[in-house]
Amino acid sequence: MKKTLSYLALCFVAATVAGCQTEDADPFGGTASVRIEKTGHQTPSEFEVRFTPSDNSVSYRYAIGDESDFEAFRAGTLPGSMTVADGHAETVLFKEVQQAATYTVFAVAADAFGHEGSIASLKVRLADDVSVTQAYLLDCSAGFTVRMASDYRGFRYYLGTAADRDKFVGGQLDDGEINDLLEDYTVNYFELAPATDYVFYVEVIDRAGNSANLFEQPFRTLASDEAPGAELTYQNDIYKGTYTLSPNRRCGKISALVQLKSIQDEIFYHRMHWKGDLMTMLERWESLPSMGMTVATQGLPAEMELVTPTLTPANEIEVYALVYDTEGVPAGVRRYDASTPAIDPEAPRPSVSVTVSDITTSGATYTYLAAEGTFAFMYDTVDADWFDEIKKSEEYTPTYLHNLFYTTGGKWAYNSPKAIFIETAGKPGKRYYAVGCPMNCNGPLADGWGEMAIVEYTTLTE
Repeated sequence: MKKTLSYLALCFVAATVAGCQTEDADPFGGTASVRIEKTGHQTPSEFEVRFTPSDNSVSYRYAIGDESDFEAFRAGTLPGSMTVADGHAETVLFKEVQQAATYTVFAVAADAFGHEGSIASLKVRLADDVSVTQAYLLDCSAGFTVRMASDYRGFRYYLGTAADRDKFVGGQLDDGEINDLLEDYTVNYFELAPATDYVFYVEVIDRAGNSANLFEQPFRTLASDEAPGAELTYQNDIYKGTYTLSPNRRCGKISALVQLKSIQDEIFYHRMHWKGDLMTMLERWESLPSMGMTVATQGLPAEMELVTPTLTPANEIEVYALVYDTEGVPAGVRRYDASTPAIDPEAPRPSVSVTVSDITTSGATYTYLAAEGTFAFMYDTVDADWFDEIKKSEEYTPTYLHNLFYTTGGKWAYNSPKAIFIETAGKPGKRYYAVGCPMNCNGPLADGWGEMAIVEYTTLTE
């Protein structure tokens, strides 16, 4: 049962839940008891608690005042006291309360003999310096902004269902904790189910490390056909890919960013940067070409390209998108996951050949031809005397130059069976090697190297 009581009905001033329940032994030895719990519902002008009596309770009474009203409540003289005669659990919404003041809710239960047990009390405070608001809501994502004054250390939070409340309050569930908060922080969730009920829980923590407030924010995600959104499709390899977001009929504009997964988490989520406020961040980045945003309007798809120079198979990639409705109003943020292709155990061994022509005093012309199954190759000029010494050392392996080119940024031929290079930085009358190091689609980090192509030549003397 739920009851609503106003200031006039109970003659009190109250505020946000911020204390702990205490008990005082009854001198008459009654064993009936009643528990007072925070439900989490609150605004600057109201809050809600739940009274749950023990099995041997036949009635209980409650009232609200301040800490000094304990004896008046015990004696039954505290104004505004209410009695629940049949002893059932009840949720009470106290309305029209004064902000930023601390008061106490009292309750005591009586057994079948009329003996009252211990008095339960719950200190409450409804401050106007803490709030939890919904930043955005889509079908598969939602964001919540927590704002608080510097009186508080931070908060812990969890996204679940109504059934998770007790475990969250008991410290058994949480998605994270934000400490040393600067004014506000936005928590984002990106893998929600459409048309599904959730509850976002927040426990505010004061500077002493105590629980100062509990918020419960129930919500229901939109159905997929109700929310502005876009579908991600992509084609890529270990080096380069194209990523396309195609809007649905409710989406009029997309502002999107493709990147390696978590590469900018410090910027996105750290309390000294954007603090999770992705809607504001992406909207402001639209006008900054250096941020790499792609903006598509009038229901057109957003087409993006990403280069992944590490050449890593199964490299995780993410796309963040700010989607707008058809009226041009920002509706929310979506995050999409992608990756480069996984290792192909059947990939053929790559190979490349090189011929040297038109030798000059400073170099020559190299012509590289890659065989079928060669994804790419790296190439360069190598000092022959230096390399001959390296081959005699213990550090040399058949892929020594392959790895050297990869780590130091050798020249690169991608998606082409032929490359022509003219070396002009050599010295007259000196020995050099023209070298090519091929790789297959698995790349250098997954045993994708092929046998090195190498041709020796000597530059002309002056």
